[in-house]
Amino acid sequence: MKQLFIRACWGIGGLLVLLLSGCAGRSVAQRERPAAHSGAEAGMEGAGARRLAAVRANYGRVEDLSGLINVTVEEAGESEHLGGTVLFRRPDLLRLEIMTPLGQAVATIVHREGVVLVHDHRAGRWWRTRADDRGMVRFYDLRFSVLDWMTALRDGGVPADSLPLAEVSWDGAVCRFPRGDSLVELELDAERPVVRERRVVRAGELIERISYSRFRRQGGVEQANRIDALWPLEERRLTIRFRKKAINSGVNLDRFTLELPPGVVAEEM
Repeated sequence: MKQLFIRACWGIGGLLVLLLSGCAGRSVAQRERPAAHSGAEAGMEGAGARRLAAVRANYGRVEDLSGLINVTVEEAGESEHLGGTVLFRRPDLLRLEIMTPLGQAVATIVHREGVVLVHDHRAGRWWRTRADDRGMVRFYDLRFSVLDWMTALRDGGVPADSLPLAEVSWDGAVCRFPRGDSLVELELDAERPVVRERRVVRAGELIERISYSRFRRQGGVEQANRIDALWPLEERRLTIRFRKKAINSGVNLDRFTLELPPGVVAEEM
């Protein structure tokens, strides 16, 4: 149960960013563009590029966000129920407060100016790390990327403007593009500038599926209030529900400061 709890905490952290952005993914390295496409292909790519631009513009309007969340994580027949708060302020300020259903503090995670500070309230321990170019952090045998979090918050996770058309393919409202040795599929909503579902496929096998629902327009932004994630190979599921959320209402910069008690030194992750 302890490992499930730890996975729940970091699952909340990573997926909250996906929820804030409405989708996920990273820019794909630019490759040499091949020769011309047919007129039909060019028309489809042009329409797709406009849809992606609308999605990116929608999420780009999030200047700050605050909210109360409920989280359920299931793995190998066990389940954990947690609650908490999330604060975000552009470009890369993030604070997560993880609590039990009864309101007991579990963990506080703050990212500011490239530094991640974690307070494990149960164990009374502190950790610190710096997000380098790779942004990979190892914690309790789990790996997560702070850089992925911040990239998703800044650009909505859609392919970068510089991505050649040759990298992107379309099947109706589904956009596909490579990411390393995997293929990312973004299923766009037919009417709103949002992503309904994100799938990661590797060697023909589903690695990850994240679905977004209960959309609401707030603060000039269309955004989901529920996210359901599935990792089939790990038999793990995670659901995040916003009980309350405010967008672009103003989040004080001081909320992203986490001070260590006198005499306490944070351990390096």
